[in-house]
Amino acid sequence: MTVFDPTGEWRKLGWLIPQQDFQFYSLYGQVNAVEGATSVALPLLDFNPLRIPSPYLHPAKWAAAFAKHWLLAYPAGATGFHQLKGAVLDAYRAMGVIEEDGCVYPERSAYLCMEDLHTALVTRYAVLSKERTDAITAGVVKRIIDKLEEFLPKGVYYRAFGQPGGTTVADWTAPDKATVITGKFGDDGPLKQFIIGLMVSGIYQHADERYEAYLRQRKPIPQHLLFVEEAHVVMRSDASTQTEIAQAIGEDAGLWNNITDRGRKLGLYLWTSAQHWEPLPSGVVTSSSIAIIQKVSTVKDAEIAVSKAGRLPGKTSLDDYSKWTLSVLNMPTGVGYVRRTRKTLNQESEMEIFPVQFVDISGIVPPADTELENIVRRG
Repeated sequence: MTVFDPTGEWRKLGWLIPQQDFQFYSLYGQVNAVEGATSVALPLLDFNPLRIPSPYLHPAKWAAAFAKHWLLAYPAGATGFHQLKGAVLDAYRAMGVIEEDGCVYPERSAYLCMEDLHTALVTRYAVLSKERTDAITAGVVKRIIDKLEEFLPKGVYYRAFGQPGGTTVADWTAPDKATVITGKFGDDGPLKQFIIGLMVSGIYQHADERYEAYLRQRKPIPQHLLFVEEAHVVMRSDASTQTEIAQAIGEDAGLWNNITDRGRKLGLYLWTSAQHWEPLPSGVVTSSSIAIIQKVSTVKDAEIAVSKAGRLPGKTSLDDYSKWTLSVLNMPTGVGYVRRTRKTLNQESEMEIFPVQFVDISGIVPPADTELENIVRRG
């Protein structure tokens, strides 16, 4: 199991499962020192966005994934997609990841970093500026260059995401481990969307490409659970941006919809936790096989939740629909409804909604940095 946890709450898992089964990484490797106390560096995941995270992935495919998730976080249109993907491929060719004869060496991408991408884009910008034939494209490239400076040696994200080396899917999805990947992104929703989206894309593409290889070798497909906390931010659905990027790359830009549609076949199972239903991609809501509904604060969220519970307008009396909507809006903390939604007609009785009361673990204090360091070391 891999948990993407922007909140830090999943640190509690270190108290709840055997230490040898627990693995913890920080996206930032935060040093949370109290004045006068010894500082503690949490285990840094060392995520390098330019490193191709799986031997099954072709460099061109990862370049497209990088550009796609960057633009979902920092919109720059179809022009931005093509220029950014091209610059990633330029950096790969310069490092010998892609040789002139077409041979590829994905492992060489570990020697690259965001500064190499910055250099490739600056080169493209210089050519565009000199030609003066396409000021719009030059402006798009310049905006990407400006944002990338945050990942350079003097930038705020350099330590976490701007250095060569980096981990791979094998590190993020260790078998027989509960791996918690946390990072305090603060109010930087776009960075959260880019980093977590790109990592999950790497896991999905790895599973997708590995599937065919394992079938040919008659190997069993490994199973893995992905849990995404604060999914309403990480998966935020932006229909216009998705459509623009889909047109640019000639395919569906909906990573999360793909996982819910095809993930089970590939051995990937997705669980999400969200404070709001409305921002979630439609495929995540409609294709999920289990819905756990708790109190929401908006009528729109309540309407989506009630529909997922099987109480649909036109198929349920108006009074009954209104009753369920008000129930979700006024529900006490710590309780909810559960419904299994992907059953066959002869299993319809198993699709009935039922109430549930959750175990209250709010009294469990997450381990402090020093305690977490000891848990990880002993594990």
